[in-house]
Amino acid sequence: MIYLIDSQQEDRRSSPSRRNFLKSIGAAVLASTIPLKAFSAAGPGVGQNVNNVSALSTTRRERAFELRVQAAREEREVPIPDHSNNGDENRYPNLIGSYSKGLPHDSNGEVDPRAYGALVAACSTGAPSDFDAIPMGGNTPLVDPQSGAAFDLEGTDSHQLSIPPAPPLASAWRAGEAVEVYWQAILRDVPFSEYVTDSDAQDAIAEINNLTDFRGPRDPATNTVTARTLFRGFTAGDLAGPYISQFLYYTVEFGAAEVVQRFLTYLPLNKGGHDYLTTFDSWLDCQNGQGAFGANDYDPVRRYVRTGRDIGAYVHVDVLFEAYFNACLYLIDSGAPLNPGNPYVDSRRSSGCSSATEPGCCRMNFRRAVRSIHPMARVMRQLRGRVPRWSKRFLTTASCCRTQ
Repeated sequence: MIYLIDSQQEDRRSSPSRRNFLKSIGAAVLASTIPLKAFSAAGPGVGQNVNNVSALSTTRRERAFELRVQAAREEREVPIPDHSNNGDENRYPNLIGSYSKGLPHDSNGEVDPRAYGALVAACSTGAPSDFDAIPMGGNTPLVDPQSGAAFDLEGTDSHQLSIPPAPPLASAWRAGEAVEVYWQAILRDVPFSEYVTDSDAQDAIAEINNLTDFRGPRDPATNTVTARTLFRGFTAGDLAGPYISQFLYYTVEFGAAEVVQRFLTYLPLNKGGHDYLTTFDSWLDCQNGQGAFGANDYDPVRRYVRTGRDIGAYVHVDVLFEAYFNACLYLIDSGAPLNPGNPYVDSRRSSGCSSATEPGCCRMNFRRAVRSIHPMARVMRQLRGRVPRWSKRFLTTASCCRTQ
């Protein structure tokens, strides 16, 4: 549960920093752990008889109702964004620029248009029966395609969120991203620390710098791709420090347990490992969702993350919020300061637990991660099949580990 602070109580302590803190954790977020039935007036069989409820309890109940209504109204006012696409779906009758993984494809890898139409129809109606009617190309089911149709009692509705359209299939922008992803695959066994000296990494940097429309990160001093910017992200802080977040290297205290972040990884190619999707037939099987797929070759020694193949092994099996949760635990155990607007920072008589300090931070961490999945069915419809840049670094997973 994420708590709403009553504005009447808030007025008693008008610290601007506290107001900013409350806004930062989502002051318009609805509490979701209360069953819908509990929103109505208590009746026979639900706790006490309503006639015996104290005046204070009744006031509390009404105030809770008012806060929820207020939050819902504020969320309703969030503008509905433009859910535009790149036009590829209408541009190519054979749908070669559209998402079709798991659907049946012909021998050239082009999707069955009837199956694609069934997918689009199901995404439009959200009806479970329509999803069950989608023709599949193999034995691998679609993963949670109805999540975008779900409603949540916390935060902004998923359909009020959006991402920019993907670059068109035939654009130089799209080609630039493809070149970058192929180089990631080629360099999957090269340690990140060796990008400065590895000859293949230098070839990758040279080719990417010669692209006519590459929009990935560059060295701000030279406006070029370098060993320190290669394959990095585009969000704040992505160019600072080593390629891998140091939170993936620290030992984490997980309650009474100690978690050393050495992971089960796959053998590199020169140590007996294998690459996957290196033939058209194997790619087509994967595109159709037709298993069984090849087995992975595990390294007998658990490793710290060193290479792109290691990242592939990590994201292949990690829990949705694992990396962020571990980072949160490390910050807590390291004594990282709380937001100065936290209502318990200045208190000498009480401390927070579930609502505004360490346990509350952990809870909000994974709740946000889970909710980020809800819009994906909508997003995939918007993308028309092209994976956006924010997840492109994981595209090489399929070629360095078996697909499932």
